[in-house]
Amino acid sequence: MLNLTDKIERFLKQTGALIKDSDGQDVLRGLSYSESSFFIEYEQNEDPSSAERELYLQLRKRHLSARLHAMGLSAPVHFYN
Repeated sequence: MLNLTDKIERFLKQTGALIKDSDGQDVLRGLSYSESSFFIEYEQNEDPSSAERELYLQLRKRHLSARLHAMGLSAPVHFYN
């Protein structure tokens, strides 16, 4: 189970950011369960390492791209930090 409040979980599901994977687990769209768990923990971490930041940015790009793809948007999009 991902470490989300009920309010955040509802919001992410309503916006299509949180979906069920093939095992029935909640995951962030475009990410595996372990990647989703890392992503959420990173956002709650007050002092992440630079290596964690690099992984987070890669996962964020993949998650946002998957969300855009699910909405039918396929134009190249650049994400800024």
